[in-house]
Amino acid sequence: MDVFVITSMYKYMKYSRDAIIRRNDKYTILGNVKNGKWIRINNTLHNTFEELLEHGGMVGVYNYSKTSELGKILKDMNVLVEKEKEVEKEKEVEKLKTVIFAITNRCNLECLHCGYSANATEYNELDKDVILSTILQLKNVENIGITGGEPLVHKDFHEIAEFIGKNVIGRKTLMTNATLINEDNAELIINNFDNVAISLDAASEKVCDEIRGRGVFKKVISVIKLLKSKNYHNISLSFVEAEINKNEVRQFQKLCEDLEVEAVLRRFFTVGRGSENKNRLILDNKNEKRLFNETIPKSEYRKHLTLATRCSAAITSLYIQFNGDIYPCPVAGVDKKMKMGNIKDISDLNSYISKRYEQVGFKNYARLSYDKVGNCNECEVRDFCWRCLQEYYEIFADGNVQSENCTFRKKMLMDIVWGD
Repeated sequence: MDVFVITSMYKYMKYSRDAIIRRNDKYTILGNVKNGKWIRINNTLHNTFEELLEHGGMVGVYNYSKTSELGKILKDMNVLVEKEKEVEKEKEVEKLKTVIFAITNRCNLECLHCGYSANATEYNELDKDVILSTILQLKNVENIGITGGEPLVHKDFHEIAEFIGKNVIGRKTLMTNATLINEDNAELIINNFDNVAISLDAASEKVCDEIRGRGVFKKVISVIKLLKSKNYHNISLSFVEAEINKNEVRQFQKLCEDLEVEAVLRRFFTVGRGSENKNRLILDNKNEKRLFNETIPKSEYRKHLTLATRCSAAITSLYIQFNGDIYPCPVAGVDKKMKMGNIKDISDLNSYISKRYEQVGFKNYARLSYDKVGNCNECEVRDFCWRCLQEYYEIFADGNVQSENCTFRKKMLMDIVWGD
């Protein structure tokens, strides 16, 4: 005779909108694509738990202990949530927190890896009045980043910077190569931006010369010292890792420590001028393969593996391109299919933001980023693979169905995720 207990809590529970469930013939994976947490259980336990949810909390007493423990774990992971709260959450549009605004595509440098092939002769930038009107409508956004090209080449940069300083309530970041910052305009930047994000991509003058141009390394270091001499310390240095500079990663981190600035590491991807120079820039992944094959136990790797979390692009952040086109993020800005409108055609930007999920460009982005279309959609480890469109473009560059890196990564992840 079966004995049953009622676990009434589950009458009011459901899977969250961020939950995923994947199965093979032996195991079930339950996870949360927002926080990256996941758990693997056997299918028998999962079947019992599904019955518990379906029948409002009635479960055989012999399974009570295991299902109760699993329920607590899933609640902690936010895979399982209260029905009433989740229904309300599904009606909400998440608050826009960050906008990256490229005010020009012109640049005084011609870096090897530039995704937009920016240079000094191309001229495509928004009029001052359009920029100021847009900024005014975004004044309450938590973070605004001003970028380019190189934003300081905009003919009205001085007025734009002062307008931002006076009107924007949120955190204001200037994204720059820093080569145009000097004694004459340093105070303008200090007084109107909360932090300065500088691109460097090297830890030595020699490598920086190759990537960004002669004299850039010394100039950037001098600008950092100039800003610090004026008691301005909110500075970061970024490094796009590529084949040409990969041996300088640790040296770059040490340089940032010595300069007392934040180190930001990014990945290279092959678009724009970066595609033209890809033979010099694409990372050779042989060392990564050797490291995994020889030194990392599978159980240890599994312990630290997280789901490929859905990023904030178009959810809590947007990118406005130098011609006014709106995209989920700067990486998506290389693909016209993901265009979400243009600020010059929008009379009420705040109303647009509340309805941004309805845009065709967002739907195309979401389909690619969330569902992992094409071969990815059939892959058993897609939820643990690429975490950003940048990686997608890397793997499937030039129309590849899959790359050598894709083949290796799938074999590695299959063994870690589904293997015994």
